[in-house]
Amino acid sequence: MCASHYARWRRSGTAGDAFTVRRRNPGQRDSEGRKQCRDCDRWLDVTRFNRKRGASDGLAAECGDCVHARVISRRYGVDLTWYLATLESQEGGCAICGSRSNGRRLHIDHDHTHCGPRRGCAGCVRGLLCSSCNTGVGNFRDNVDLLKAAISYLERE
Repeated sequence: MCASHYARWRRSGTAGDAFTVRRRNPGQRDSEGRKQCRDCDRWLDVTRFNRKRGASDGLAAECGDCVHARVISRRYGVDLTWYLATLESQEGGCAICGSRSNGRRLHIDHDHTHCGPRRGCAGCVRGLLCSSCNTGVGNFRDNVDLLKAAISYLERE
């Protein structure tokens, strides 16, 4: 007996009838060669899907936008609407240096002291940073005093 039938048997006393899981053909393409995202149901160019070694067509079932939305929601407690609004308020660039993302997504910067280094919540989130600035802030361990000392060092003559 599989796990789901066992759980059903424990709850109700009967495992119920076997059922089949219906799935779309993940390799299916439309007449223009596009693939349909499993989450948002949009037909998109295959370049919008991440590669996935175990998949029958070599591509993930979800588009990159849906994967990104799921990750930022789970990791930081914010949604894609927040990300896009913040990106627009920062005029499409890094909150520190202003550089554009050049095709890559900007990193969500969050306060590591609030919820810890690996997790975050909506209260921890500060803005969007490019990879260089995100690494720099991380190397200074989000310590304002260290950053001020670095500024003093750089301003010396």
